This record gives sequence, structure tokens and C-alpha cells, in this order.
Amino acid sequence: MPIKTFSRLPILQQGLIIVLLPVGLQLLIIASLYTLQNEAETEAARADRSRFIVQTANQICLDIYNGILQARESLTEGRINEGYKHIAKMANTATANITSLKEVVASDADQYDALISVEKRLEFIRDGLISTRKLAISGDLDGSVESGKKITLQARRDSKEMIETMMSLVTKEREISENSPQKLEILRERIRQGLLIAIFADVALACGLVAVFGNTIGSRLKHLQENSFRFATDKPLLEPLQGSDEIAQVDKRFREMANALTELRRKESALVENASEVICSVDKDMKFSAVNHACETIWGYSPEELLGTRLAQIVQPEFVDKTIAAMEEIKGASEVRHLENRIMRKNTESCDFSWSIQWSEAERSYFCVAHDITERKELERLKKEFVDMVSHDLRAPLFSIQAFHQMLDSGVYGNLS
Repeated sequence: MPIKTFSRLPILQQGLIIVLLPVGLQLLIIASLYTLQNEAETEAARADRSRFIVQTANQICLDIYNGILQARESLTEGRINEGYKHIAKMANTATANITSLKEVVASDADQYDALISVEKRLEFIRDGLISTRKLAISGDLDGSVESGKKITLQARRDSKEMIETMMSLVTKEREISENSPQKLEILRERIRQGLLIAIFADVALACGLVAVFGNTIGSRLKHLQENSFRFATDKPLLEPLQGSDEIAQVDKRFREMANALTELRRKESALVENASEVICSVDKDMKFSAVNHACETIWGYSPEELLGTRLAQIVQPEFVDKTIAAMEEIKGASEVRHLENRIMRKNTESCDFSWSIQWSEAERSYFCVAHDITERKELERLKKEFVDMVSHDLRAPLFSIQAFHQMLDSGVYGNLS
């Protein structure tokens, strides 16, 4: 799957692919190693079977050979009963071993038939010995001797064929037994190679997945991070991410949010810059950190001149302490507070201002709006002067009238009626 196509898949599908690929590889490796291990176990079991057949077949051949040899020596020396016993023991022992071999070679028809033929010959010898013994018990010594000779002769003839039959089994199984270690070593080497290939494949797949992750999810997340940094520093955003995955959707929503905030910021900036009042922020050290262009019209200072300047430098000296004390008090309040002072314009003219101030703990700054109240203060002063003047001009006639009435009441002018 091309990386571009992969990067356009939903993150859930990308995650499933990233998780399932190693799992699938591990299952494939485990299945391969399991198959090799089974082959090794099968070969080991086959080698054990061959060794058992070889050992048992050799034992049967040895029993037959020793039995016939011992019987021959006994019969030659005239120990007839002892010779019969050797043959009987040989037949019984060989038959027991053949029975155990038949269970092992039951799946191989040729080997099973060969053992059956040997078993039948041994049964024939054993049955002949039983008949011979019966003749001896019945008192027919001559018949017993004659029968014993025939059985002994038959046993000698059959022993050669039985040994040849067993040796054919031995030859075949010995070849298997001798070749088995080589096959086992080959299988073990294949298992070792499989493990090395598995390790290499795991490492290669892990590196590949890391590369894919870095080129898809990682790079796309870095794209988002870079855009957030650019937005915070007021730089142009990167090109939009392609695709329909969740990261592309987040990038799309981020752009919509950034555009909305940029437009809001533009409107806010336009509102602040075009305001007829001075709007500014003052840091905790009472220095201007931001101010709109109204300051140039109202105070005569450009924003660049005021940035970094202490507020106290433009406040009329007799109002400095009052202003600083009021702002320190405002720092502990959460609501908007007001104060009045006088500001010295750049042309040294002083004017009255009313301040609306709020402290922001998050920004560690004061947000201020300064309204020129010089005209209002002047009107208040004129009003006061007018009231004082009127009060003075009216007070003299009223006092004269009051004094005249008092004189009339006291009879200074006599009876005027």
C-alpha cells in the first residue's frame, strides 16, 4: 500500500494495520517454526522407532542363533531334553520380542508380514516340541526321538531364513537410524535460520512501521504543531493536509478556528484602533505594554513612544502617588474600578482624565480605558464660579431687605400706618 494512500485512511484503520501486520508476521513465523518443530519431533520419533526395531530384531536374531547353537551342542552330546529346552526357550523369547515389534511396525505392511512369517515358523517349532514331549510322556520314546530330530532339523533350516528376514528389517531401519541424525541436524538448522529470519523480519517490520508512522501520522501531527506555533506567532499557516482522516479533519477545523479568530482579532483591533478614547494595557511595573493610536491624538505621544514608558512619567506630579496607590488597590479587586487624574500632554498641557481599570491576574497586567474629561471639569468649574458669583450678587440686596425689615419691626421709622 503506497504511503500516500495509507496516510489518507482513518487513524483507526491505520492503527489496525500497524498492529495487525506484526501480529500476522508473528503468527506466520510461529506456524513455520511449529511445522519445523513437528517435523523434528516426527524424525526423532522415527529414529527412536528405527533404533528399537534394530535392537529388537538383533535380539531376536541373537536368541535364534544362540538357541539353535546351544540345542545343537546339547543334542550332539546326547543331552536331548536340554536341547529341546534350548529350542523351546528360543521360540518363546523370540515370539515375545516379535509381538512387541508387531505393535511398532503395524503401519508398515511389509515389515508386519515379515514378522508374521517368522512368528509362524516359531509357532511351528514350538508346536512340534509340544508334540514331541507328548510322545515322550505317552511312552513312545522312539517316536519322541524321531520327532525331536525332525523338529531340531527344521529349526536349524528355518533359523537361517528367520535370521535373514530379521536382518532385512535391521538393514532398512539401520539406514533410517543412521540418516536420522543428519535430518535432525538439518531441521534444527532450519529452525535456527527461521529464528534468525524472524528476528530480522521483526526488526525490519518495526523499522518500516516507524518510518511509515513518521511519514504519515508523525509528520501530520508535526504539521498541526507547526500550524499552532505559526498561529500563535501570527505567521501564515502551512498548506492544508490532504485526505479524509481524523488528523486532516482536525487540521480543517483548526484552520476554520484560526480564520474566525483572525477575523475577530481584526475587528477587535479595528475597534480598538479607531476608538476615540485611549485604550491601553499597563504591566505590573506600571509600564505601558500596549496602547492604541488614540494616544497620539489625545496625548500627543505615538504608541511607540509610550511602549515601555512608566505611566507615572505622563501623570501630573501631584497625582502620581494617588494614581499608583489606586492601581495597587485595584490589583486586589476583580471588578472594574475608576480613578481620576491629570495627564501631561506632549506639549506640556495638562488635561483631566477618568480611568476605567481592571487587573488581569492571568496576564499580570492592567487593562485601561482613559476618557478625556477636561471639558466636563471645565464646565464644572464654570458652573461653580457662576454659582459663587450669583450667590455673591444676590446676597447683598437680600441682606439690605432683611435689615430694612428688621428696622421696621423695631420702629426706627416710627408708625408708618
